[in-house]
Amino acid sequence: MPITPWIPNINMLMPRQGYEALLAQVGIRLAWKKSHSCPCQWGGPLPGSPDPACQTCSGRGIYWDDASTPFMGLLTWSAGSLTPNDFGAREDQAVGQIQRGEPTITIPYNAGPSGIIWQNATLFDAFVEIDSFERYTSNLTVGGVTAVPYQQGLSIAASGAVTYYDTQTNMATPVSGYTVSGANVLLPDNFPLDTAYTVEFMANPVFVAFHSAGGYPRVRPFGAGADALPRRFQAQALDVWARARTSPGDLGPNNGV
Repeated sequence: MPITPWIPNINMLMPRQGYEALLAQVGIRLAWKKSHSCPCQWGGPLPGSPDPACQTCSGRGIYWDDASTPFMGLLTWSAGSLTPNDFGAREDQAVGQIQRGEPTITIPYNAGPSGIIWQNATLFDAFVEIDSFERYTSNLTVGGVTAVPYQQGLSIAASGAVTYYDTQTNMATPVSGYTVSGANVLLPDNFPLDTAYTVEFMANPVFVAFHSAGGYPRVRPFGAGADALPRRFQAQALDVWARARTSPGDLGPNNGV
């Protein structure tokens, strides 16, 4: 008589509760920023491309809601030898030097009230690494973009953080008397329009999901979708996205993330 092998249920092999308990112990705090496709891409001067003058998306084509309450998840970098996924920098032919990195973000089923983040997270959403801080530098312009792009956990020193290019001496020169208002950094009134200046600041890293990892986003290719396993996205450092900020002035949260 043939013996039928006993095969355990997928819920026993890969229990959702076990994943959630593990992430609660070894994960990190993340915040979710829901993305929206901006209609300026079809209502602007060049259909199919974002409008650089859009006051909602600042010329990106994507804008984000405020950050959610924190949830416990994973932000996984590659291990071992250096790979293209590691955080670092490269030289882009179009926009110059950019920071890059493509970690994998893991979202458990219990992320957010009633699992709202697990259910709704999708491509182009942004995720904030709440308990990590990085030093960034942004290039701003008098009368143009005056807000730094990384705005979560933002800290800008009251002095010593701003320099401008002095065309008389051909040198980077510290600015005294600049004003910090939220994410906006404004030079004194004696600086003419189009004066370029840079701001150094500390902020939380932000990553934008651009690729679903591990099968169809909500199901994962295990057990015919019998259990709500964690969802995974490959994400990209915000920096390259921030280069699309072309709208002038204080646009609030939509001029940064």
